[in-house]
Amino acid sequence: MIKITSRTGLAIVITVLCSVSGQLNACSLMPLLEAFEANHTEAIAPVTPNFKVVGIERGSDDGNFASCSDFGFITFKLSGSYPPQGYIFERVSGEFEDRLFEPVAVKPSKFVDDNSSFTFVWLDGSSNEQ
Repeated sequence: MIKITSRTGLAIVITVLCSVSGQLNACSLMPLLEAFEANHTEAIAPVTPNFKVVGIERGSDDGNFASCSDFGFITFKLSGSYPPQGYIFERVSGEFEDRLFEPVAVKPSKFVDDNSSFTFVWLDGSSNEQ
């Protein structure tokens, strides 16, 4: 018969958690967009932007719950030169299975090299419908 003390029990729990933790690592992405903070000290009229879609990458379910394969990406490129301002993106028609756009003005995050590139991510791997 084995006697389990609280110290032994704690060691068993830690061992089990450590052995499982490698399997619990989920996919993570750096933030591609951040909220735009309006500066109320300047009076600059917003300018209507011109965006082009420069990339769409569909996600798929590869069976690995810890991978990023089920994320879809769509990237818009701002054409031209504009004053620092945030942009609100919205879907104007149709249906979408996930939330693609947040209802706030955004700008590229500090992790994005190209300040004219706006990439949105959605969970796409649940179906192949377009």
